[in-house]
Amino acid sequence: MLALPALPAPADVPALHRRVAALARRSGTLVLDLDGFAAGGLAAVDLLARLALTARQHGCGVRLRGAPHELDALLGALGLADVLGVSPPAPGTPRGR
Repeated sequence: MLALPALPAPADVPALHRRVAALARRSGTLVLDLDGFAAGGLAAVDLLARLALTARQHGCGVRLRGAPHELDALLGALGLADVLGVSPPAPGTPRGR
């Protein structure tokens, strides 16, 4: 599992892709924990889609956990909720911020 508390700075994205690739090589499914993820919008969608592509290039599926409501709605509107494996929260668990 990889926790993403916020949208990384552009300079940090290459290191994040390397980390995803390393985790993907050791796992069948990489869970990206977005609980508390403070960013939304298309920049977040772009980042998540690219991270999922990186994981898939290494033979690993991706599942998003704890996506904030706004991000979850945007992924659904763009048709990416199923592609990115958005997991519903456990009952009684608040989602994101």
